[in-house]
Amino acid sequence: MEEEDLDIEFLDSLRVTMSDFKEAIKGVPPSALKDVCVELPSIRFADIGGLEDVKRELQESKAVLYP
Repeated sequence: MEEEDLDIEFLDSLRVTMSDFKEAIKGVPPSALKDVCVELPSIRFADIGGLEDVKRELQESKAVLYP
């Protein structure tokens, strides 16, 4: 079908219902089951030269968030 073939009254009458969503969700895999890979860098603060103030702020904020 082409857009020109569709009657405007027909288009105005279209509604998406909860049963439409329930039927559609059957074909959608849950995102929680997707593979997640998190890599932690092996770099430590001691490996980073300079920026002592910035490193101290990050360490202090980490201590506040994760006591």
